[in-house]
Amino acid sequence: MEAWYWLNENSRTFLARGYLAEGQTAEDRIRVISDTAEKLLKKPGFSDKFYEYMSKGWISLASPVWSNFGVKKGLPISCFGSYLPDDMAGILLTQAEVGMMSKYGGGTSGYFGALRPRGASITDNGHSSGAVHFMQLFETIVDVVGQGSVRRANFSPYLPIEHPDINEFLDIGTEGNPIQKLTHGVTVGDKWMEEMIAGDDAKRALWAKIIQRRGQMGYPYIIFKDTANKNTVQVYKD
Repeated sequence: MEAWYWLNENSRTFLARGYLAEGQTAEDRIRVISDTAEKLLKKPGFSDKFYEYMSKGWISLASPVWSNFGVKKGLPISCFGSYLPDDMAGILLTQAEVGMMSKYGGGTSGYFGALRPRGASITDNGHSSGAVHFMQLFETIVDVVGQGSVRRANFSPYLPIEHPDINEFLDIGTEGNPIQKLTHGVTVGDKWMEEMIAGDDAKRALWAKIIQRRGQMGYPYIIFKDTANKNTVQVYKD
C-alpha cells in the first residue's frame, strides 16, 4: 500500500484546523512527534521506525498527541482520573485540578464513591446534598473551559453501583436534569454481580435500569473494577 495513503485531502484539511502550526504539513508534525519520542525514550532509530509506521497507517494518534506532544502548548495525555475526598476543601481543590487539566488539553474524570450520600449528617452543619449534587461543579467546567480550537473540555464522573445515590446518578442526562454534559459511569465489583445473578431482586432492578439507560443514551459507562484490577500490569499490583 502506498505510503501516507490515509493522508487524503479531507484528512489534511481536518488536521490543519487546529492540530498543525501555520505552514506545517502533517508529515512535518509527525516527524516532530517521532523525534521527541526518540529523545525521551533514548532509543536510537525509534524516530524513523515510528515515522514509517505512521506512513503505513499502523498507528493512530490521539488528539492531545497531535496537538501538544513535542511542543510547549499543553498536555499530550488524553485522559486523567481524579479522586474526590469527602470534604469541601478537597472537592474544590479537585475542581481546580480538573479545570487546569482541561485547560491544557486533558480529558478528565473523577471518582465520587467516597462522598457521603444525600441526606447524610455533616458535623455541626446539617446534611449533605449528596455526591450527584457536587457533580454540577464539574458540569460548569465542561461548559466554560475550552482547549484552544481542538476540542471542548470533558469530564466523566464515576460512582460505585452500591452507592446510596446511584438512582439519582443514573438520571444524569435525562430530560430536565441539571446535569447534561457529563459522560458518567458506574463501577461494579464481582460480589455485587454475583449477588445480582443469584437473584437479588433489588440488584436486578437496578441492573435493568442501567441497561435501559445505556440503550436510551449510551451511558452510563460500566467498569468491572475487579476484572480490571486482576488484569492490570504488575507494577500497579505491587
